[in-house]
Amino acid sequence: MKDGLKVPLTALSVAALTAVMAVMLLVATLPAAAQDSCTGKQINPGEDLDAIVNSDPRGAATTFCVNANPDGTTATYYVSETLLLRDGDRLIGQTGTTETRGPAVYGVPKVEIRPTGSPDKIIAADGKGNEIQWVDVAGAVGKTTTDGQPQNGTGVAITGWNADSAFLLRYAVVHGNDAAGILNAKGRILNSEFYDNTQNPAFLGFNGAA
Repeated sequence: MKDGLKVPLTALSVAALTAVMAVMLLVATLPAAAQDSCTGKQINPGEDLDAIVNSDPRGAATTFCVNANPDGTTATYYVSETLLLRDGDRLIGQTGTTETRGPAVYGVPKVEIRPTGSPDKIIAADGKGNEIQWVDVAGAVGKTTTDGQPQNGTGVAITGWNADSAFLLRYAVVHGNDAAGILNAKGRILNSEFYDNTQNPAFLGFNGAA
């Protein structure tokens, strides 16, 4: 009877050891993979970013994975319409690098978003739970009336008009916009840099922010 038990116990030990090793390997590899990947709708250089984002069904919570160039260099996407993020939508650029300045850590994105034509807003968080990460946004055009008065809500890189407290902006660089870097900000803004906004003097003291 004792001899008969040796084989199953040995087999059980090998099986248990194999299972433990598999679990350890899974735990060790998952965090690294999660940091460098974006699971969702892949968008590549040369594709029409605003057409893809804006044609996505309103009821679908979609992650838009916006990729850099195949060689890893920065890719620039030109948009002729405001990117509309609806409920649950996430706009995630390919992971870039970071810089440390004093106590702060900033993102250096590999994805740039620029206007073609004259969109007065580049990205609009128009839903609940929106996220924007790893993008460099610049060039929103401010509009004025015939007598030179600034039009509210124009010249803005990012607007959160319908966003909620779950909104997240992270590892972004926002600069060179006619009016504001961001308006109606809600939620959290982390590891991001805003500079050189309010390019149009008509918006000074009107709604310039960030």
